[in-house]
This record gives sequence, C-alpha cells and structure tokens, in this order.
Amino acid sequence: MGKTVEHYGQANTCKACGKVYHGHFCPECGTKNEEEMQFCPVCGVDREGAKFCANCGYEYERVREEGTPQSAPAAVVAPRKTVKDVWRATIQFFKNMCVGIWGGIKGHWRAIAISAAGLVVLAVVTLILVWNISLWQPLDENIEYKLEKNGWDSNWDITYTLHIRGEGDMPALNSSLKDGQAWKRVRDQITQVKIYEGVKSISEAAFYGCMNLTEVKLPDGLECIGKRAFSLCVGLEALHLPSTVTLIDDYAFSGCVNLSSINIPASVKTLGESAFYGCTSIRSFRILSTVTCVEERAFSGCTALKTIYCDAKERPNTWSEFWNKGCDATVVWGYQK
Repeated sequence: MGKTVEHYGQANTCKACGKVYHGHFCPECGTKNEEEMQFCPVCGVDREGAKFCANCGYEYERVREEGTPQSAPAAVVAPRKTVKDVWRATIQFFKNMCVGIWGGIKGHWRAIAISAAGLVVLAVVTLILVWNISLWQPLDENIEYKLEKNGWDSNWDITYTLHIRGEGDMPALNSSLKDGQAWKRVRDQITQVKIYEGVKSISEAAFYGCMNLTEVKLPDGLECIGKRAFSLCVGLEALHLPSTVTLIDDYAFSGCVNLSSINIPASVKTLGESAFYGCTSIRSFRILSTVTCVEERAFSGCTALKTIYCDAKERPNTWSEFWNKGCDATVVWGYQK
C-alpha cells in the first residue's frame, strides 16, 4: 500500500519547466528550488544565505538543466614531498632560527656582554672559594703566604700545604698563640710547610699547634727558628735543618712527641730553654762543639732519650748549669765520631 505524502507551505513554480509543486525539487524535471533551499543538497550544511556551500563548494544559484543536484568537487590531493623538499624546509627552518638569534643578539649586545663578564667573574670566584685556587696573601711588605689544597684525608677533611716566600724575617705574629697565625682557621688541616729561599727566620709560634703537620721543607739561608715555632706539632716525625741555622729558640720543638730524627748542623750556636721539651721519641742527641750556649731544661721531658753525645770535653761555662735538668739521659763528653 502506497504512502500518502502531505505537502506543507507555499507552492513553487519550476523555473525550468513551469510546473507548480510543493517541496525542494520539481517532480517533472528534478530542478532544485534555489530560493527555498536552506541546506546544501550534497552535504546538508546550513546555507545561511551564501552562494556557495562552505563545506563542499556546491553552487546554490546555479540552475542545472538536467535537474540533478551538483556533486561535490573532487578533493585536492597534495603533492608528495620528496627528501629534497624536506631537506630544503629543514635548511630554511635553521636559517630563519639563526637570523632570529642574530637579530636578538644584535639588538641587545651590551646586555649580553655584561652578562658574559658577570659569568666569568662568577666562575673565577667559584674556583677560588670552592676549589681553593690559592692566591698569595701578605704577612707584611716583605713576606707573603698561600694555602694550597692537597686533597682529602681519611676523614674527608681538606688538607693544605702552606707556602711562605719573600725576603727577610717573618713578621712577629700576635702574642696570642691561638689567634696570631694568619692560617689559624685551617691550622689543623695543614700537613706540609714549604718555606722558600730568601726567608731568614721563622717567627714565634708560626706553626704552633699544627697537629697534622708531617713534612717541613726549610730553605738554605734560614738562620733562626723562633720561640714555639713548631710547638705541639705532634705529627712531625723528622726534620732536616739547613746548614745556615744559628739559633733554635726557647720551646721551639716542645711537645713534638713523635719527633724522632733531627739534625743539629755545625752552624747552630744556641739551643734555647726547653727547646726540645717533651720530645718523647728522641732516643739520642749530638751536640757539636760549635754550640756555644745551651739553656736550661733544653731536653726536659725527653723520656726516651738515652744518650747525649757532646763534642766538648766538659760543660762550657756559657752553658746553663741546668741544661740537662729533667732528662735522665747519659751524657758522653769528648765525643768524637
């Protein structure tokens, strides 16, 4: 049984054949009623008063004699890109990027230069503070020093070598044994001391309390080792004095409990009071005939000292009467090797 179609709205007159009809297409010739059309007959998009469909390009105003709806235009197929095209596009991209970067640099070169200088300064400061690239610091107008980082010890503490150079005598330090040293902050971390030729004397308490000091290099031309210069350097085991030293002052090596080997060159004239006090590892000692003065208690507390060999045939009058007080070592006079 056929379906009855009801028609609503105003009747239309076909512009092609003149037939009066209801609907969008003429039932006689199939021509589209352009005036009443609200949707594209090809894709169904709302016309909205346009002459062409925004989606498929259908031409609304065109009257086709065959009375069939206009078909959608064929899709445009983009040409395939070759490797050469991709390569050219890549080159162009980097070219544009470089031009942009250069344009930014060119317009802000002053700011960039200042920033670069700042980075250099920051890098230098970082190297000095973090990696401890040492600079020479003055002790006075003639003598200077620097601390050079050696590395790390077994406890992961940084260790240093103390360098001292210049001409003349090391300046006198503060009378306080704890606060007088310029290197007091890292005193316990100094393991080596190197004094360069030109320095004539080591000042009082210069290395006092450097408990981890194990190696000392003294220069030719050094004449005086000051009071308490190496006191309480408990890590020091051996020391070679240059042949120019004339004075080993009071308490110079007192408390160096591990010092077991030290030479006294012929140039030495005076051994100060308690110069080797408490050096409990020294087993023998020789005093040459060139030593004209030995102050009292020079070897007091040297509990391991067994024999003191003296080139002099008897105690010189310039020696203290109590030069060996506090020491139980046997004294051999007139020793000749």
